Amino acid sequence: MAKNKAGNASLGLIITLVFFILATFITGTVAYFGYAEVKQRETEAKKAQDEKNTMEKKWREERARKVLLRIAMGIEAPSRSENENESESDRQLLVSEMDAFRPQITEEYDRLKRTLDDKLPDKNSFQWRLLSMGSGELGAKTDAKALAGDPDVAPVRTLPQLVQWYKDETKKANDAKKLAEDKAAAADNLAKQKSDNADKIKLAFDAALDKIQADLKDKYGKLDADYKTLVDKHANDAKGFADKVKTQGEDVIDKENQLTKKDNLITDLSKKILKLENQSGNQNIIGVDFVNLEEKKGEIVRKEGGGFVTINIGSSKKLKPQITFLVVRSDVSWLALLEKEESLKRNAPRYDRLPFEDNPFVKAGIEVVEITGPESSRAKILFENEPIRNPVQPRDQIFNLAWQPNEEIRIAFAGIIDLDGDGLDNNDDFLRLLERQGVIVDEYLKLKPLESVKRDGKGMSLQTKYLVIAPDARLDDVPIGKNSPQSEQIQKAIAAMSEMKARARSLGIQLIEAHKFLAMIGYKLPKNPVPPSYGASVYLDTAVAPPPKEPK
Repeated sequence: MAKNKAGNASLGLIITLVFFILATFITGTVAYFGYAEVKQRETEAKKAQDEKNTMEKKWREERARKVLLRIAMGIEAPSRSENENESESDRQLLVSEMDAFRPQITEEYDRLKRTLDDKLPDKNSFQWRLLSMGSGELGAKTDAKALAGDPDVAPVRTLPQLVQWYKDETKKANDAKKLAEDKAAAADNLAKQKSDNADKIKLAFDAALDKIQADLKDKYGKLDADYKTLVDKHANDAKGFADKVKTQGEDVIDKENQLTKKDNLITDLSKKILKLENQSGNQNIIGVDFVNLEEKKGEIVRKEGGGFVTINIGSSKKLKPQITFLVVRSDVSWLALLEKEESLKRNAPRYDRLPFEDNPFVKAGIEVVEITGPESSRAKILFENEPIRNPVQPRDQIFNLAWQPNEEIRIAFAGIIDLDGDGLDNNDDFLRLLERQGVIVDEYLKLKPLESVKRDGKGMSLQTKYLVIAPDARLDDVPIGKNSPQSEQIQKAIAAMSEMKARARSLGIQLIEAHKFLAMIGYKLPKNPVPPSYGASVYLDTAVAPPPKEPK
């Protein structure tokens, strides 16, 4: 009985142990498979997060591309859509994403630019400075209000503006071509008229000569007949008849001499006409090499409100207030500017066209009002030729023929320097203008009394750089006698100006026409000026000046 109880206890213990082992195995198996499932879930979660990050990055990239195209089209949004940050504009978003997606944004810009370069004649029409900025420059552009007006964050021209610009340029080119064709046709017609007139004059002259020769022939024939008749009929009157023949012969010689004189007169007049035509074509040519004379003095840094700009020269170049500059387009060389000016001058419909008045490369004139630093100054826009279609903007070049950094320019001038277009001199105002520019005037021609005013009694020298020449005096503008006080005054002015020109040439001084000089220092000249009146009463001695004429 005791033995059976011990056996039953051992069997129960064995069964219990078996169940414990099975339970432990089952628990371990369940735990193993549960841990493997957790690891799988974590792997799937990480993969899903990576896919989400990739998609978010792709979404940001596509959004940056879309914003780039929207700004390029000129339809940028001042704030984002309802699903995005409404306080962030298109410009802010593009600047903030530049560092992260610069290759993608640049790729989109390059694709757009290549397409435009293929369509437009100018390969550099579509410019966008933002895409060339570094991280340092971009980091400074954070203020939303500043970004809204920052020209660097948008292209120089949006696509609609570029299309309009291209249309305008094409229209200007077509207009210029048509104008050139019209001028060529007019020149052909004028040449044809001259040729026809010359032919008519020659025909008239030949006809007159034939008539005279026919008359002479008739007269000679009549004389011969009369002579024979008189010899046969009046042999005793031979001497008288001979005298009569001699007299008639002298008349014939007289007429031949008159014909010769008229022929010589026609030849002389033709030579004078040719000489006057040559003088008319060359009267304003002055041998100055402006290409080697001038280089840009600086450039526009930014355009401010109220008609002011900031330039990149200041106290380090000894710049002073009241100095003026000519503003020229940033992508134009001085040589191209002068070539364009010569072309416009040759094709000008008006003989009194002012220098640079319709030159599209010249934008404005400015005057320095404040020196703000070693490399910066503030200037006022004196005039702007086309403020809408061709406004002053950053990187435009500035020029002044009469100002050099750390150097004093010395000049002389002669004649009527007319600043207001009334035909009388403003030489004192011109002197003050030159003084404000820091220019030294070695010599100038005073008109009343007519004399040369020389600095320190020396006048022009080898250090004088330019002789500024006003339009020449003309005697044919005075509708009175050659011996009148007005004519004498004009002749004296012509002689004095010629003497100064001769001295300037002997010293190697460069001659420049006054209107061109003023334009090249940024001074705006009045349109349609009156011709200079060197014989005006204000320049005459009142003791010899004639009394005013009675009105008709």
